[in-house]
Amino acid sequence: MNLAQRYATVLKSVDAKKVLAYMKHKGHLSLLPKVLRALEREPEGGDRVVVAHEKDVSKLKKKYPDARVDVDQKLVGGFIARSGSTVTDASYRHALVQLYHHTIN
Repeated sequence: MNLAQRYATVLKSVDAKKVLAYMKHKGHLSLLPKVLRALEREPEGGDRVVVAHEKDVSKLKKKYPDARVDVDQKLVGGFIARSGSTVTDASYRHALVQLYHHTIN
């Protein structure tokens, strides 16, 4: 979790004025656009599953009936499941990036 995501998490439970004052004190106000994007990406509540193809939505809605299912074609294939602070990344994109990093190192 990066710093912007941490600020986004804290903003959910702490007064925004206090968080902004702290960010200003630390010199982190330039992170505000990233914090806002992180807040927009987070689900309103509950679990979330992101899939690569529209055809996978119905299959995963059956498997995870309470989860919000979204489509992100950048995943190439597979899925990413988020439940609370637990993330399961079974996407092809993640596998390809891991393969690339292992190849160049």
